[in-house]
Amino acid sequence: MKRLSGVPLAVAVLLALAAVAAACGGGGSDKGAQEYFEEIAQIFAQHGADVEAAQATYDAVVAADLGEEKEVRAYLVLLETSSKSIRAETADREKIEPPPKIEEAHLDLLAAARVIAKIYEDAQEGASDAKTASELQQALHAIDFGTRLEEAQGRADEACTKLQALADEEGIEDKVC
Repeated sequence: MKRLSGVPLAVAVLLALAAVAAACGGGGSDKGAQEYFEEIAQIFAQHGADVEAAQATYDAVVAADLGEEKEVRAYLVLLETSSKSIRAETADREKIEPPPKIEEAHLDLLAAARVIAKIYEDAQEGASDAKTASELQQALHAIDFGTRLEEAQGRADEACTKLQALADEEGIEDKVC
């Protein structure tokens, strides 16, 4: 069976977003940018494996051609896992305060992450009874999944670009987005 046509997974997007999405306590912190980005990387390492495992399971179901219903179920598990991962990372990142110079970009990225998590939750809830790709696509269309996700990803990309520029200014050689 082919991948569900017209159903954007956006897992690569999720992983990129999760790698740098951060919450701020307000007012910023005196810590340096390097320390801050190291903390962000540690949090991602704690949560990223869950999404990667759900993606691998989905890919395995598709590759094994186990049938449309199993593919739809695996996709819904991927949505649920992705949403839970974003929410858990966000909660962990709320404990971190970025340097003041980075705070705005992180607040923007955090807002986008919350929207993406909500979109995944809405998709999973709306499509929970779907057994076919057609039913899944109808449910996703009903909540305007693709458009909403694209808009949220656009905001995340914009914040990520700002964040990367700030990291570059600070001499941080790692790609953060």
